[in-house]
Amino acid sequence: GLANPRSFYRVLGAAGACLVAGLEVGDHRAFPARALSRLPQDALWVTTAKDRERLPSNLHFAVLHVELELVCGHQRLEALYERLCPA
Repeated sequence: GLANPRSFYRVLGAAGACLVAGLEVGDHRAFPARALSRLPQDALWVTTAKDRERLPSNLHFAVLHVELELVCGHQRLEALYERLCPA
């Protein structure tokens, strides 16, 4: 699940996808087996790499890979990391 599925839908729309249906579950929540069993198996479902690992292999999924580029604030992020994860 995603913390903000609407953002995911916007990314798909910007890439030219025509969203027909969605299955939303809370972030870090299990996908309900009953809901998954009702998904059409002839559709192409799009998910994140994190969630793909938790989904059944009989459904066809495309994986949306998201990259983050930090353009400013490197020093603050590194300082926070060092504070939270000391060597």
